[in-house]
Amino acid sequence: MTNETGTQEHRIDQFFSGPGARADSWRFMADAAKAWSDGSGSRDSFDALLTEIGVTEEYHGWACV
Repeated sequence: MTNETGTQEHRIDQFFSGPGARADSWRFMADAAKAWSDGSGSRDSFDALLTEIGVTEEYHGWACV
């Protein structure tokens, strides 16, 4: 479920859907970037999604070290 900024709410029962959720986050962020670039979206929505995916990607970055 997305809220008004376009970010998704995370539910505990979706804990094991990590790889799919990670791919979905990248897709949502790409869609927000396209919408921002063509004028139908806002930078705030893109920034919110970028911040959200940053947490996951930071985890994966440290897990590979």
